[in-house]
Amino acid sequence: MSEVISLDDVMSRLAKQLALRNLTKATRLSYKRVVGDFFRQTSLAPGDVCREHIRDYMLSHIERGLSDSSNAVYAAALRMLASACLELGGEDWILPPRKGAKRLMCVLSQEEVKEILLRTGGLRERAILTTVYSTGLRVSELTRLKVEDLDGKRMLIRVHEGKGRKDRIVPFPTNLRKLLQQYYRQFKPSDWLFPGKTPSQPMSTAAVSAIWNIAKTRAHIQRARGIHTLRHCFATHLLEMGLDLRTLQALLGHRSIMTTAQYLKVTKILVATANEKMNGLLAD
Repeated sequence: MSEVISLDDVMSRLAKQLALRNLTKATRLSYKRVVGDFFRQTSLAPGDVCREHIRDYMLSHIERGLSDSSNAVYAAALRMLASACLELGGEDWILPPRKGAKRLMCVLSQEEVKEILLRTGGLRERAILTTVYSTGLRVSELTRLKVEDLDGKRMLIRVHEGKGRKDRIVPFPTNLRKLLQQYYRQFKPSDWLFPGKTPSQPMSTAAVSAIWNIAKTRAHIQRARGIHTLRHCFATHLLEMGLDLRTLQALLGHRSIMTTAQYLKVTKILVATANEKMNGLLAD
């Protein structure tokens, strides 16, 4: 590059690109973290960066053996750094887009979920995890809920800027409403439904994950994965109770029904039907 560019210039260009592409807050933070880490690890001035430096950094990340989704985030952030911030041109020389391995989602039984909810530390923690399971919200959507988003009269919950920056409405189950009324009377949140340590800020997704990890450990349910497991359970259990796929798509906020259809793979109904048919293969 002929011009002299500072790290502040790079981060400013990056911020503009992220804003132009209308990416979510979580994605913007991830991209900024990757670019910041690149310059910390390499100790390079922006004007000295070449393609080889970026490729070597990407390879060092791959060699750590992290998930394909993590590699994809790093690659996307580095592509933006190279093409939009440093004008190094091209993109696929960093890491061509590729499909990650498909791993079957973890789904717990309703009894296992109830056991985990019973093992929470108190009313606040139980309200948080129950809200996720009862509504199927993503953790980022849960932490952005405000008291005003709960419509007890119409029995609806407004979800603001879900994945893809889309708002949606989900039902407000009666049992959840009763639990949140108890929670409200005890904790009296004024703005955020689940505020963080600083009341003016929402609870962090990491704090919600910590509550989940403690509860599942107390319940001795080893196969449960991250907090997103509760969303998987919500979807799968509703399908098993007869909810149609289109309605579930709307509840989950999926753009494509093919994404929602993945839950059909792990329903007990599907397994039971297959068992019945397969038993006929060796029938007398």
